[in-house]
Amino acid sequence: MYGDANGYTPVAQMASTNSWFVCYRRGTVHGGGNDVWYYSQGDISVPGMGFRQAWGYMPAVSVHTHIDPWPGVPQCPDGYSPPAKTDGRSTVIMVHGYDTNAVMNCRNWFANAKSAYAAIGYSTSQLVTVKYYASDQECNADIGVNASDNTSIATIGNSLAWYIYNNYSRFGKNVDVIAHSMGALVIRTAITGTQNRFTAPFNAYSWPPYLYVQDVSTLGGPYEGGFPNSSIGCAFSYNDLQCREMVEGNYFIQNWIKPYGNPQAWYYNGRGGTDWTMIGSFDDYVALASSAMELHSPATFGHKVAYTSGTSSITHDGMMFASTTGTYRLLYCDYYNPCDQNPPFCVSCQFAYNFSSWYWSYPAEAPVEVAAWGSYYAGGR
Repeated sequence: MYGDANGYTPVAQMASTNSWFVCYRRGTVHGGGNDVWYYSQGDISVPGMGFRQAWGYMPAVSVHTHIDPWPGVPQCPDGYSPPAKTDGRSTVIMVHGYDTNAVMNCRNWFANAKSAYAAIGYSTSQLVTVKYYASDQECNADIGVNASDNTSIATIGNSLAWYIYNNYSRFGKNVDVIAHSMGALVIRTAITGTQNRFTAPFNAYSWPPYLYVQDVSTLGGPYEGGFPNSSIGCAFSYNDLQCREMVEGNYFIQNWIKPYGNPQAWYYNGRGGTDWTMIGSFDDYVALASSAMELHSPATFGHKVAYTSGTSSITHDGMMFASTTGTYRLLYCDYYNPCDQNPPFCVSCQFAYNFSSWYWSYPAEAPVEVAAWGSYYAGGR
């Protein structure tokens, strides 16, 4: 069995005599004289392909059929025709951030976020918290990386990419993502790595052929790196790999993040692509607002949101825990309200943007509520 409808990448073996098949796809011509390949889950993963959980394509010549494709077996979603972007409630993948002890309780961490999504009509089954630390607790899905705080962010991003592909993208389903802190770098790596899978440094990993991620909302993402003089500054307080990777100027930030502005999940013929909502706060001294809203691209992003000091301060963890009944004040700019989105590339430049061209919102919603609306609307809110 193979990773796509060709014989290039063996991923699994099927040991059973009788089996079932989900769908078929046309690919390269095989020994049976046609180009039909059937998709199923095998029994044994080949070495190094365990993350695919034995899913793969089998050439029709290996399947006992009289006609190919077999009547009643549907065609697999076409990887080159992503779903159209529409307003609506897609599955939301929730990605937590860094923890010094490499353990997170997903139920507690995302309680506010889940309530915000539920308030605008999302069902419980559409809100999926993911486990990536080996000791994470009460998460809905395990992406299979069993990370510690010495596991590279790139490795976690790669595992997240395969999780999204194996469970959603390959079936033609769009997902949305909400990510806090280091989680923003995880989803950004997942999308960027898939988009640039044959380019160094990404080619050190095997990436899925495509991803369908329609909306990403990030809260306090350290795209420029975390501020090294903060109370949990990774340069001084801790010395694990993930902390070091998030320090401004680190190899990971310089080579995996900064050169690839505005990463997009598969875009084809007016369909697909990724709409980014980046949320920062003037009272976040771990990932400063200038870092949380910078993706190193001249493109106009869906939304950039900066919570200001005053009414109720939003700290780094407050991005997740600020009450949805509170009153907040923020600055924003987006597709529909253009303004200066291009500050200097500087993690410590807290007020680098020309905020005189931005727009005020007061009273405003909590960060998790803004993130939820960013997921719901295809073009943002």
